[in-house]
Amino acid sequence: MDFEAIKAETVTEQLEARILGRILSGELKRGEKLPTENMLAEKMCISKSAVHIGLKNLERSGFLRISPRHGTFVADYGETGNIDTFTALLRYGGVRGAEDTELVDSMLMFMYSLETAAVRLLASEHDETGLAELRAICGELKSVQGGAPETDCDRAAEYVFRFFHCICVKSRNRAMPLLFNTFREATVELWAQRIRKSGVSDTVTCLEKLSDCIARGDGESAAKLCRTLTIKK
Repeated sequence: MDFEAIKAETVTEQLEARILGRILSGELKRGEKLPTENMLAEKMCISKSAVHIGLKNLERSGFLRISPRHGTFVADYGETGNIDTFTALLRYGGVRGAEDTELVDSMLMFMYSLETAAVRLLASEHDETGLAELRAICGELKSVQGGAPETDCDRAAEYVFRFFHCICVKSRNRAMPLLFNTFREATVELWAQRIRKSGVSDTVTCLEKLSDCIARGDGESAAKLCRTLTIKK
């Protein structure tokens, strides 16, 4: 029986989660100025260095704007955000009813476009080595079932990412795997959300069908199956 490692949040992560929660709840408004690093450190009973790192991380994710000599302000993350913003929203539950938001729908459509382009390319020109790798990943995905449901979904999402990344690599388009890797963390989180709803077994079945479509050279059916997998409501 496998036991997953227990990871305790650092004080910096707790600080980030607390500030982010107040931003997403509307308690901290866009343009609002935060207390100084010294004040935050004193109020939260943590070191100034932990506060500094946490604020810089939130700035990097597009949630804060740090202006030297002026202070730290809540940013409009819709304008200043990036892929880290999207991942943070998913991780901290900032997107409520994720499937119904414009942000998540847009990301899912982007993923679908990239995945379908890759499966069409691979279906048109593939070899047994590539197909064997895809089926091996499906086999590994099957072995995930049986543990704690939350752990299963997170681990399964990693395998699904590997599956589509393998398709990108085997498609022989050199840019696709690089682009796919860029969105790795957000993609894995989205897949984990999907798998929590549909289950690991259903996901395995869909990926096996997708492998079969590629083996037959049926790129259009593979693309339709990608749509069902990726942007299914």
